[in-house]
Amino acid sequence: MRLLLLLVVSLAFVAGCGGGGDDTTTESVATSADGCTSVDAPAPRDAESLQAPTAALDASKTYTLTFETNCGSFTVTLDPEVAPKTTASLVALARDGYFDDTIFHRVVPGFVIQGGDPTQSGSGGPGYSTVDVPPSDAAYTKGVVARFTGKDVERLLADPGIVRNRLKVESTIVNAGRVLEAQAELGSFDAYLWAFVDGAPIVNAWRTLSELPAETEVSRALWKDLKRRGFRFIGPTVCYAFMQTVGMVDDHTVDCFRHSGHLP
Repeated sequence: MRLLLLLVVSLAFVAGCGGGGDDTTTESVATSADGCTSVDAPAPRDAESLQAPTAALDASKTYTLTFETNCGSFTVTLDPEVAPKTTASLVALARDGYFDDTIFHRVVPGFVIQGGDPTQSGSGGPGYSTVDVPPSDAAYTKGVVARFTGKDVERLLADPGIVRNRLKVESTIVNAGRVLEAQAELGSFDAYLWAFVDGAPIVNAWRTLSELPAETEVSRALWKDLKRRGFRFIGPTVCYAFMQTVGMVDDHTVDCFRHSGHLP
């Protein structure tokens, strides 16, 4: 089910040890269904031409945006000091109701919100753009691939140093997002994978390479669950090769010095 932003985005701020707020909400009209309420998709809105705010937010206050959706609510804490233009724009647009009745495609807790625009064209916007230069010590060590856009796909497809297959490139980006979702749900993608082998490598005792299977019952179980979670361009054979690569299964022949039986 698509995540629909069907309630007003509410803004709150806290100054010092005291508090103040400006919250607005509307009523939800839906019935529960598998954790989300069942709603009709909103109609596209006409493109707008708004003016970017000229004043930055008060850096001494803590601002949060709370998104009420048909799949629950989530809150984003803004950082006016690091991103003064972006945060001022978000607050101005929220107060103006710009995000109301907007389709959100993906929400990864603690990482990213991926939404469309009110026009539902993929190219709509408020009529202006904002740019905040990241601090010199900024480091994006998590989720870089998951944030890739269509422009990144085209850039990669022009890179002669990689396999330039559109389906593979796009699937890699999608799968990066699925990894983050699994991490958010389970705490660790590592723990998720190792649960399929009860936390310890499967040690086989093959004598010849011809005995090695292309897939196993475990790799099929992993594939089916990854597919259920939205992973793309995978199969039981690919999953088994991955299991071999990361050490979930030891398929070295028994005479190989890398077989577990020869290690201290």
